[in-house]
Amino acid sequence: MQVAKSVSDFKVLSLDGGGSKGVYSLGVLKEMESNIGAPLSDYFSLVYGTSTGSIIAALIALGWKIDDIYDLYLEHIPIIMGEASPYDKSKQLERCANELFSKKNFNSFSENTMIGIVALNFDKQRPAIFKSSIRQMHNKNYTKQGAIPGFGCMISDAVQASCSAYPIFKKKRIYPTNMEPFDAVDGGYIANDPSFYALNDALKILGDEIDRLRILSVGTGKYDYKTISLKERFYKNFNIYTFFEKIIRSSSNTNQELKEIIHPNICVLRVEDEYYGQRFKTNMIEKNINKLKKMNKDGRDSFKKMSNKILERMR
Repeated sequence: MQVAKSVSDFKVLSLDGGGSKGVYSLGVLKEMESNIGAPLSDYFSLVYGTSTGSIIAALIALGWKIDDIYDLYLEHIPIIMGEASPYDKSKQLERCANELFSKKNFNSFSENTMIGIVALNFDKQRPAIFKSSIRQMHNKNYTKQGAIPGFGCMISDAVQASCSAYPIFKKKRIYPTNMEPFDAVDGGYIANDPSFYALNDALKILGDEIDRLRILSVGTGKYDYKTISLKERFYKNFNIYTFFEKIIRSSSNTNQELKEIIHPNICVLRVEDEYYGQRFKTNMIEKNINKLKKMNKDGRDSFKKMSNKILERMR
């Protein structure tokens, strides 16, 4: 498989949200990376992510290898998801994001691997998509000062915004450059599968050359829902977790259908399998290490089942 970015192809990686189930996506990506024989940033020109997918996308775009991201997930998921209250979950998420991304802003991303991080502007009920390159930006991304990568925000803040699955987490206050501050929440409310937004950016970049476009869309696995623990039972009265997971699944399904209706001829490969039955039950706040490792293996198996098709159409 050719590793270098080809002039003839424009390859896009799109990563769903799903909390702890991001380890499934990492399983898919580990197999992809192994077949490429190089970091994914050497292969994809644009990487998009929502929620947990935004963490993975940002690290990939910064040149991280998948094994290192996976180790990071196994270390931090039990800590973040082990907290009971939205406040404490958000504090742990903030700590982790600040450690990972330090003081880096969107100028830290290379023009060779552009990125989009999807969140929802809760105040105005509209998308807030943090982008790294002027090439991706549509008119609404511009401020009075012009096109500003990531609205002038730190990577850490954008990732926290995308991951703020309110009310499971707190809202994230965002302070853009020369724009009004706003509260942001999880991008899964509008585009848990962000490939439709990624596709629109790619079309802006490519213009009429859409035959160059290849999109790999990676889900977080479809699993039977596991009820929450007694430690978090105060949420049960409101069915918050089940409600949120239904919302993000609906969001993913909607965006997949939009792609098929509006752009039926564009090559979009979707990797996500279904796992139903008692032994597969899990949820977005899964913190059991053995279950996380099992989901990672599920992701690797999902890629292997489609490997010939993926490698043929994404070459």
